[in-house]
Amino acid sequence: MPTPLRNVLALTTIAATLVAVLGSATPALAQPVAVTQLRVFTPSVAGRLTTGIEVVEHVEGSCLARSLASPERPDAYRCEAGSAILDPCFLDPMVGGAVLHCAREPFSLEVVELTVLQDLPERSAEPIDPDYPSARAWALVLEGGQRCGLLTGATAGIAGMRIDYGCDDGSAVVGPIDHGTPVWRVFHRAHHGAHSLDRVVIVEAWF
Repeated sequence: MPTPLRNVLALTTIAATLVAVLGSATPALAQPVAVTQLRVFTPSVAGRLTTGIEVVEHVEGSCLARSLASPERPDAYRCEAGSAILDPCFLDPMVGGAVLHCAREPFSLEVVELTVLQDLPERSAEPIDPDYPSARAWALVLEGGQRCGLLTGATAGIAGMRIDYGCDDGSAVVGPIDHGTPVWRVFHRAHHGAHSLDRVVIVEAWF
């Protein structure tokens, strides 16, 4: 019987799956963006859930490797529980590695609490300072209100660039993010049949 983990799904498919997973897009912004906001998802600190975070399911499993969905996070892992892949799952380093909290996206306050049955994969136990301004984000909010999640599986390419993010309205983000100015930008394909890629502003980048 498939594992009933409806609330945590790896972002491994494009367009249609992400329409269901990420929910409705937020309205487009009325004001110009002065700087792209960098946000770091923190479901728990010092053994306590942070404000608003709700555990919707308790599962047991193991972690396979560092996260593919949030690869720059030293506390993020790619895990499994039964037949379900949970990525990213976040370790609270102040309480050790027995319990992690897994999220399907940073826009939701719902997490799955994973009790690991084996030791976590070997990684440095010392805290480090990730270079988030140059890192690959877990999720993006675009100027049009689209919410986009990093695709961790195989994807197609357009104009020599990989489709890196799938968005909640069926659109896609293509190619690397331009971090060269305070306002980050990226190529966006508005729909499957779009004849061009348009450079758009990133309002928020989540890690």
